[in-house]
Amino acid sequence: TNQFAGLPKQSTFEPIRIVNEITQNAINNNNELWILSQDMGKAYDRVNTFQLKKAMDRIKLPQQFTHLILDLFKDRTNQVITAYGKTTAYNVLTGIDQGEVISPVLWCIYYNPLLAEINQQKLGYTVSCNNI
Repeated sequence: TNQFAGLPKQSTFEPIRIVNEITQNAINNNNELWILSQDMGKAYDRVNTFQLKKAMDRIKLPQQFTHLILDLFKDRTNQVITAYGKTTAYNVLTGIDQGEVISPVLWCIYYNPLLAEINQQKLGYTVSCNNI
């Protein structure tokens, strides 16, 4: 799995433990190790709908369904509720709505091409033990 926190009975403990084990293995075996960390804050807000369409086409979703879903995120406005009332409405130009039921699935579809390429390129780090 590529997700840990935010799921039932999951936390960030396990991925931190995995990174520590991989780091220690690289040190012990004098292996080169590169670690990439991606800030996923505001993840839904940063979804580019043009790229989302390409990702939806990649998994061969019906065009009618794709257009229906993408229409949810066109010509949107938003307001912020403050202690003094609502702000003036503003146009939402990018992203998908966090409150939409389908947004978690769309986010997974959006990121799938990147994760698939990483898996295909076998860019991961392999830990093995011969002395058990």
